[in-house]
Order: sequence, then C-alpha cells, then structure tokens
Amino acid sequence: MDFFNELDAAIRKEEAHFQMLDCGGEEDIGNYGVYIWGASLSGLLLRSSLADIRIDAVFDSNPNLWNEKEGICSFDSKLCTPQRKAPLILLCIYKFAGYEAVAARLCELHIPYINAWALIYKRNFEQLKFVHDRLLSDSRSKETYQAVIRRNIFHDDRYVWDAWCDHQYFALPQFNQVSPQTVFVDCGAYVGDTLEEFVRRNNSGFKRYIAFEPAHALFHAMSLRTVRLCAENLIDEQSIVLENRGVGKAESTLTLAVNSVIKSGSSVSASDEGISVPIVSLDQYFSHSDDRVTCIKADIEGAEYDMLTGAKKLIQRDHPNLAISIYHDIHDLFRIPLLVHELVPEYKMAVRHHSVSNNETILYCYIE
Repeated sequence: MDFFNELDAAIRKEEAHFQMLDCGGEEDIGNYGVYIWGASLSGLLLRSSLADIRIDAVFDSNPNLWNEKEGICSFDSKLCTPQRKAPLILLCIYKFAGYEAVAARLCELHIPYINAWALIYKRNFEQLKFVHDRLLSDSRSKETYQAVIRRNIFHDDRYVWDAWCDHQYFALPQFNQVSPQTVFVDCGAYVGDTLEEFVRRNNSGFKRYIAFEPAHALFHAMSLRTVRLCAENLIDEQSIVLENRGVGKAESTLTLAVNSVIKSGSSVSASDEGISVPIVSLDQYFSHSDDRVTCIKADIEGAEYDMLTGAKKLIQRDHPNLAISIYHDIHDLFRIPLLVHELVPEYKMAVRHHSVSNNETILYCYIE
C-alpha cells in the first residue's frame, strides 16, 4: 500500500471524532469541552497552535506538572461536563503504554478522544505529502519521514529503530566541510556538546563558532567546557563566542521554563513564570557583521520556526547549511521544510532521525 494511502486509512479510524472538529471554528464546537491530555512540551505547543479551538484545560498524570494558572491539572471526569454536551480529549502522549492506558480509561467513561498527531496530520495532509514527495531529496529521507509519522500515529518506537542514524547535526558529508572561513551558529548550545563534536571533527581551523544558550546553569557549564577545549586544541578563544540569550523571530524578553533545564535543555515561552531572558533574531545579530554564516544548527525546544522567521534575510543572503530540529512541535515536521523552501527554493533537504524514540528528528538543508 502507498504510504499516504496507509496514513489516510489510519486517520480514518478517528473519523467519528474528526467530524465534529472539521466543522471549522470556535462557533461550531462551542457545545463541546475540548481538552488536551499530555502536558509535555508538544502538548503545550499544541494548545497554543490550535487557534480555532478553545482548549479548556490540559490534563497530565504527573503532579509535578500541575499548574492551576497554566490550566494544567489532574484528570477528573467531572471537569469534562460543565454545562456542555460532551467532552472531547486530544491525546498528546508519546509512549504506547501510557497512550493505551489513558485511551482505555476514556473508553470506559465513554469519553471520545482523538490522537493529536492524527488530527494535525489530517488537517495538513497535503503539506505532509508535498514535503515527502517534492522536497525530500533522497530515498532514505522519505523512509525516515514515513517512520517518524508511523511512530507518532501508532505510538510505537519500533517504527524508528531502523531509521536511527548516528552523527547528529553532522550526518551528511555537506555538514563536515570546514574551512578557515567557516562560521557556525549554534542555537540551543546546551552545555557545549555540539561545540565539542564540532572541534573534534574540525580542529584544522575555522573562523568563528557562535553559541546561544539562555539558561544560566547550562551557559556556565558550556563556558567551562569552552576553556578546556581551547586549551586542549590550541584554539584562539576569540574564535568561540558564547551568548547567554535565546534566539527568536525578533528582539524581545521571554520567560525561560526551567523545570527540566538541566537534563533536557531549556525552552522559552510568553508566560510570566520562570526566569526572564533576552531574545535576539539572527537577522538583528548579524546586521552589522561581516561574517558570512556557513551553518546554523537549532535545537531550541519548539522555537525553531520563530528562529528561522527571524533569520530570513540572513538565510537568503548566505544560504548556510541548516540542521534544524523538527520534532518538538507537531506542526514542525511539515511547516519548517515549507518555510525553508519558501525562503530558498534551491535548498536540497534531507531528514535523519537520531534516537530510538520520538526525539531528535533533524532536517538538513544545503545547496549543492
């Protein structure tokens, strides 16, 4: 069976739930209480992206995530019936066991639910197909793209096991070509792990490595690592620039969510809880620089699309290689390739998956 026929068949299993949502807008679904189950980053990003659907609350079984102000709470079936005909729950749960357990519980309560990925894929079916058929340049990318979609639809990590690829951010030959003029921009530099891998691969010399990391603890760890790398590899410290700020679509100040910052990186949001951090766009940052950027890497917890939006002029001017995470926000699997194609139609695109779970799907873009 053709992959997109298979995807369509999987989505149609949710058709009874979709009929209500397909009416189109808030006016049509006002008699329903719509909720998201899963307060992961993807669940919270999903809530902010569904502008045409009012989300009443986000449920999660983890009490550490409950936040009354943010509308995150424990599931209570009584919450789903306040003067409304029926509830509808969008399941945004990554793990198969967790998804199946919640789905079984909702079935017992006769509460309808929808696989959140299936909902988004249905609404953007043609965009997914365009990226797969027209933008991905090699068969391995198409197979990887299919594997990631299957994993998200069926919540089974085994779909991506065969797609696993080593050498994250450096998986293609085009991303291992360094010269004395190379300028590498690292958005979401964490503790400098990508910096160290870059130095290990390219200690013959480069012009500049610019690392953005807004979390103070991570930035401090990266600073210590940079001192060691420069000493061990005889690197001029001036060639590595560390920026303790985030990257987005425009200069601003946002809030750093720090609940899991040490283990999994930091993320920024427009809420008012957490630590305030400065945000800069790459267009602004390089507006008075003579540097010609040769590569941009971004793993910034769902802010990748905003980063690209704020780097339009730079990307159109320099045509840098791009290694961009496309797994945080459900929409990024198609909207980021489409944005890059709109900016520079000449880009070749490849997708590689660098884990054995739902994480670390990277879009690679380069000019031949």
